[in-house]
Amino acid sequence: MEERVAYGKMAIFFDDWLTSAQLSSPVDSSQYRSGLFSLLAHISTIKADAAKDVAGNQNIEYLISRIRSSYGDSLYKFFGHPN
Repeated sequence: MEERVAYGKMAIFFDDWLTSAQLSSPVDSSQYRSGLFSLLAHISTIKADAAKDVAGNQNIEYLISRIRSSYGDSLYKFFGHPN
């Protein structure tokens, strides 16, 4: 499954339809990055609960890392490769 589809489904899980719609935008758009930022905020709110479980905390940290990486990739695509 493509990451942005998975991110959109996570937003729906959080009952955040606006974020889900933003994540359907082109990857290099500011709407997509805004959706990633909103999704990251949702994930961060559950991080405290995951701290009680080592495996859960590792999964949350990995997910946060992937979302941040996707945000960076979006910026890279927006600004292009500097030559």
